[in-house]
Amino acid sequence: MDVVQIQGHIKAYEWGNTSFIPALLSMPEDGESKAELWFGTHPSGDATVVETGEVLSAFLQKDSLHWFGQEHVDCFSDELPLLLKVLA
Repeated sequence: MDVVQIQGHIKAYEWGNTSFIPALLSMPEDGESKAELWFGTHPSGDATVVETGEVLSAFLQKDSLHWFGQEHVDCFSDELPLLLKVLA
């Protein structure tokens, strides 16, 4: 099984926190509210494959059989029907 490192997409909403997600990601605080960290292929916040810099949806679509297997492709095509969120 192959594994790739992905970088989540940060969503900034007023109700978020300025320190939790930066601390989680070991990044400096910038004073901006960061409410959610998304890991998935949602059109409003696609994760990024660290090694290639491409969005996760495009990366997976290039070889969906390899990453998902035939049963998944038969059921969901080349889509990832999952969105993991870290909420601050």
